[in-house]
Amino acid sequence: MALHHSPGVTDSTGIVGVATPMDVRLALGALLSTSGVGGDVLPGIIYTSPSAGVVSGSTSGPNMQYNIAAGAFVVRRGTAAQGSDIVVNDGTVTNVSSATPAPGSGSRYDLIWVRQRNAYTGDPWSDATSDPDFGVTVGTASGSPTKPTGSVPAGALVLAESLVGTSIANASLATITMVAPLKVAAGAPVPMRFSADLAALTGYDGLYADHLGLDRLMRYSTTDSRWHAIGGPTVTTVTGLSLVAQSGAPITTLGTQTVADPFGSGVPYRVRLLYQCAVDGSGSGKLGLLSPALTTVVRQSSVLPGTTGVITHDLLMPTGGTVTFSAGVTAWAGGTWTVYADAAAHTLSIDVWPL
Repeated sequence: MALHHSPGVTDSTGIVGVATPMDVRLALGALLSTSGVGGDVLPGIIYTSPSAGVVSGSTSGPNMQYNIAAGAFVVRRGTAAQGSDIVVNDGTVTNVSSATPAPGSGSRYDLIWVRQRNAYTGDPWSDATSDPDFGVTVGTASGSPTKPTGSVPAGALVLAESLVGTSIANASLATITMVAPLKVAAGAPVPMRFSADLAALTGYDGLYADHLGLDRLMRYSTTDSRWHAIGGPTVTTVTGLSLVAQSGAPITTLGTQTVADPFGSGVPYRVRLLYQCAVDGSGSGKLGLLSPALTTVVRQSSVLPGTTGVITHDLLMPTGGTVTFSAGVTAWAGGTWTVYADAAAHTLSIDVWPL
């Protein structure tokens, strides 16, 4: 371990710089977000806007070709101790070619990447040139294609994956998914596309992440070693649920409803279920939220003929996970009733709050 020269210092003459390329790489990397406490600067796209470095399919064919928007990319050829390079693309680069048309059968993955080559003899890589470049690594077509990750050049950052379907005319018809991590200045909330990205960070108190997929700001706490979402509820309203009108049955249910783990990676949350249902008939009933086996009424409320009952139920999920429940109406002894099956008669709202 050692101190490294600042890029701005020179020798005693004031003319000759003393910083090596590695010193410069490490200094630039110190300004960028890392993988968490004690973590290094991982490759990614510097997030200046949602369009930064975005890959799109070209309409030129028949070989699959890709356009790459302006952006700055953090790439790393060696170890964390050797630092990272920042490669800037100052305008859209068009028609980066795979040199291969779509497969005649099956499908394949194309991986679109950027790299910084290095011919400097003081570094250990000995490339023929120091020019940066974009490229495409083409996978093998099959009915269940795999991504050719192992064939991507050393030090290249994969920006996007393109699933190329059978005999498509050009890459604008492919399914393209951006996969490169997003980078920001050190100390800023780290943008995340996917919940799985949170698990890749080594958290510390005060580390914030901006979960773009959930539109949530997340904060890590070492008290319970978990991410906690910040902000108001995520609301899902389900209408027009399938419910067959019945009379005198012990339980009529809307069917099982599932609240998927909303934040991923074990993030705690509170879920509020609000269910309302209109009832008609000669008897009265009870509106209920039921266990998945339809044997236990976990929350219920009286509902009279010709009226609409409303019921709410709160659940705390301290370690995240999936909530499964059912909703419906139970008949009172001796009563008969009918449940309307149209969207106006019953709705279900699911509010998910972070803890």
